[in-house]
Amino acid sequence: MSERTFESNRKSRLFFAAILGAALLVAAFTFGSANNANADSSVSAKKARKSKVLGAIGAMPEPLCPLNCSGLAIVSGYQAKIDGVKNPYRIPFNGYVTKWKISLGSVNKSQRDFFEEKFGPKPKAGISILKPVKVRGKRQFKLVKRSPVEGLNKYLGDVATIRLDRRIKVKKNWVVALTVPTWGPALARVMTGAKPSKPDTSYNWRAGRERDTCAQEPNLKNSVPQTKPKSKRAYGCRFSAEQLTYRVKVTNK
Repeated sequence: MSERTFESNRKSRLFFAAILGAALLVAAFTFGSANNANADSSVSAKKARKSKVLGAIGAMPEPLCPLNCSGLAIVSGYQAKIDGVKNPYRIPFNGYVTKWKISLGSVNKSQRDFFEEKFGPKPKAGISILKPVKVRGKRQFKLVKRSPVEGLNKYLGDVATIRLDRRIKVKKNWVVALTVPTWGPALARVMTGAKPSKPDTSYNWRAGRERDTCAQEPNLKNSVPQTKPKSKRAYGCRFSAEQLTYRVKVTNK
């Protein structure tokens, strides 16, 4: 309908004015509602559920045991680099750890006897939440929270998913480490695909040990897992071309 039609007489003009006013009011209400909807949508998007599996870069690595068997013992450690990606176990947002996963090799009798004689009768592991701190200008990690320690005997030769009865509240930039108070076949060695194959230094992990003990075999004197709440520890040993076989799920809700 054209403007000219509504301007044909005064009554028409008044009628048109009333209709136009109502239309503008409706338009304003609609526009406001649209803005509110967009705002609500934006808020909802910000609050949308987020989740991330820490360490999920490539396939889950195959543990060394039982072939060329080597594992973890009485240590806390975190993977510092996977295929060149740094800090794959750094928490990307405030939220909760809800479960973790560990891939375990199997062990034969002689391997089990060796581990049990040196490190204890039962393989065990849990996860630890570490907060980066500065101590005399050097980086250390403060233990802020831990999961329950799990017995691993029933999971040997398999991939175990451990669901936490009580999820662990965490903050952005904290780090999730694997803690092994006895022993566990949860270590992989990574080689390059080139020929001849060489150790792949784009993978490495750090152990909670002093730097001058890195070349020593682990024992109760040089390697003690970080289990005391609020304790601070330097993770001074870096082991290249190796990968810890665990993953951790974090969600913001």
